[in-house]
Amino acid sequence: MGKRGKSLARNSIYKRILFPVIVLLLGQALLYPIVFQAGGFYRKLRENAFTALSERVSSRKNYLENDMNHRWANFDESQTKLLALIDGELEDAQRTYADIHSDAALNARLLSAVYDELVYMLRKHSVTDAFIILDGPSVKGRQDAYAGLYIRDADPTTYSDEGSDLLLERGLPALSKEKGVPLDGYWQGSFTFEDGETPRDFFFKPLEAARAADQEARGRAADFGYWSQGFCLNPKEALYVNAYSRPLIAGDGTVIGVLGIGLTQSYLGTQLPYRELSDHSNAAYILGITTDGGQSIEPVAVSGPIYTQFFRGKHNLKLGSTDWEGIVALTPDVGNQAVYASLTPLRVYDRNSQFEQEQWVLLGVMGEDELLAFSKSLYNMFNVIMGVTVLLGTMVAIILAKRVTQPIRTLVVELRASDPDESIRLRKVDIAEIDALSDSIEALSRAVKDSASKISKIVAMTGTKFGVFEFKSTSRVYCSEGLMALLGVDEDRKTGSTIAKEDFSEAMRRLSEHKQTIMGEAVYKLPDEDGGIRYLRMNTLKDGENTLGTLTDVTHEIEEKLKMEYERNYDVLTNLYNLRAFRERTSDLFDHPEALKSTCLIMWDLDNLKYINDNYGHEYGDLYIQTFSKRLM
Repeated sequence: MGKRGKSLARNSIYKRILFPVIVLLLGQALLYPIVFQAGGFYRKLRENAFTALSERVSSRKNYLENDMNHRWANFDESQTKLLALIDGELEDAQRTYADIHSDAALNARLLSAVYDELVYMLRKHSVTDAFIILDGPSVKGRQDAYAGLYIRDADPTTYSDEGSDLLLERGLPALSKEKGVPLDGYWQGSFTFEDGETPRDFFFKPLEAARAADQEARGRAADFGYWSQGFCLNPKEALYVNAYSRPLIAGDGTVIGVLGIGLTQSYLGTQLPYRELSDHSNAAYILGITTDGGQSIEPVAVSGPIYTQFFRGKHNLKLGSTDWEGIVALTPDVGNQAVYASLTPLRVYDRNSQFEQEQWVLLGVMGEDELLAFSKSLYNMFNVIMGVTVLLGTMVAIILAKRVTQPIRTLVVELRASDPDESIRLRKVDIAEIDALSDSIEALSRAVKDSASKISKIVAMTGTKFGVFEFKSTSRVYCSEGLMALLGVDEDRKTGSTIAKEDFSEAMRRLSEHKQTIMGEAVYKLPDEDGGIRYLRMNTLKDGENTLGTLTDVTHEIEEKLKMEYERNYDVLTNLYNLRAFRERTSDLFDHPEALKSTCLIMWDLDNLKYINDNYGHEYGDLYIQTFSKRLM
């Protein structure tokens, strides 16, 4: 196929229909993400994921905040009863509040009196721990051993009338026997804070805050309530507790000790159902305390597997900022996945509280893959839909383009298979434009055939032996009838006006064996059927990958030229060089003396030529000259 054929292939009607449709589909597919991106669709998907997380965490925060403020820390009634019991015991013993700071026996009596109310407070508020610590000794002569009770219920959801589900963590052993409460394996009789192992803040912070306030400000003990950070009452046990404690303030404003409740962190974790954050349970709640305005938090209670997975139980988490309000970023210790958390502060202190800077917060934590799973799946679904749309659209476009162009392809096949010697007849495809094109092609074919027939007749009338051929990349070569005769192609090898390319190439090869140059012109010298000689001249024209050619019988023309050439250089009588030819020959020789080297000139003279002419006639004189020339030859 030539350049034009390749150009036609590139610009086929099939491609003209298919390519614009595919470009339109691709443009549409690209338009969607551009519109989504410009409209903030993808960002909105992420924002919705963060909003959903924030809403869940906020809802859980409300429950937790209500528990901390109203269920666990609201023990005003118990505090009032405890103070009344203490007042009654002091009155019976005829003692004062000041005696608590020095009398260990009095303190033991007071603790025994408040035990049942302390257990009631433990049960009522559904906490794991309840305690009272008096600002006085439990052992005579030891001011560092504070008298107090610390009762623990490992499972507040169960209840036993005999108190078998309780443990005495701190308190005199006599009280254990009196009340039938077993001692914990890490039991101690009093509270000691000087060893550096027992936590101090849950006792000293509310105690000292109340004492630092003036008499009037001590009117409400809850104003000095303090939520402590996690601590182990018994370090060897490694059971972490968070306590809420407030000072015990007598009616006259005397601070006599601290009353409080405790929640083991394992129990706090049950109040943080992390599964509500994610359908796949790949999330966590972290209840913590921040003292630097939210740049880092100290975890208090944790629930959920990804905390251990990502942070390996670290006790201080750094928080990073994000583009979404209320959402912070966490840097995991393991893996490269981004971790996000919704941070919500809990209001556990009044604005005027001394401990307001210790801000309690709740974090709902999820990995990016889990948090954005829905938005990513939706994003991927849109991509798949666009891909499928483009694919299906392309397939439909291909099918439609083939159906639309099939009649044209059928027409082309019929045209290629048509006999060039016959008028073209094409079937109708019931498409007005294509049928009109077929009619035009048929009319043109008839006109071309008529013109070719006329030209052949005109050439035949001139008597010129003339033939033409057209050599294409097809398997057959067009040859006119005159060319067939000149090449001597057998009639049985012809199909209409074409012969097989192999037969044509073989005929041309045989013709090339007779190629000669005569008088500066390339011609083909072939024997004639009558035993004579005939001369053929070929002219060709290259048109891309096609070759057009003519083959003409120039026998008469060549013979005339040869005769004229012969008569110009040879004497008619003797067939020897004439004087003109002699001069040209010798001139050429003397122009190249190195080739000539030595030479000589010989001259003959015929005796009695005039005598023969005069006595016998010029005919015999000519015969005399011819006989001599033959001897020279």
